[in-house]
Amino acid sequence: MDAVASGAGVERLIRISSLIGGLAGNPGVLVGARLVQGLGVALMLPAALSILTTTFTEGTGRHKALGVRSGAGSAVSRPPSGCFSRHAAGRSSGVACR
Repeated sequence: MDAVASGAGVERLIRISSLIGGLAGNPGVLVGARLVQGLGVALMLPAALSILTTTFTEGTGRHKALGVRSGAGSAVSRPPSGCFSRHAAGRSSGVACR
């Protein structure tokens, strides 16, 4: 699974589908783009978690690392999404700004 996430350009696929979703002219394209984003993230998550679990040994260090990873994901992704959906078109919340 790690080879799939790192070797297949999954991050690029997520960015492209994010742009397509943000520019979507109809709901079908938007749903399709969001589906591709979800599949890409599903491929990347096991790779990210395996890096953490192999880098940190069993115990409090690993627990802290997994907790920071979980908390940071929520803290970083939610405020921009709320700002986009409040101040711009609803579909712009799907555009990845990296």
